[in-house]
Amino acid sequence: LRVRDVLEQRLREPVEWEDDHGAGRWLGGASVGIAIHPVDGRDVDALVRAADLDMYRRKQAARNGAI
Repeated sequence: LRVRDVLEQRLREPVEWEDDHGAGRWLGGASVGIAIHPVDGRDVDALVRAADLDMYRRKQAARNGAI
């Protein structure tokens, strides 16, 4: 596994939840973008942009059933 994938898995586990409340099922979670210094950028602005792009890529991949 890539470092990025391991980080995503570790961050995702504590924020994903599922619960039944009688009337229906509730699902919760969070979207995470990961940027690693210096691979994805050397300054804060570049790292934030890279993390944003990573988050949107991952969200699109999840919509397409890739995750």
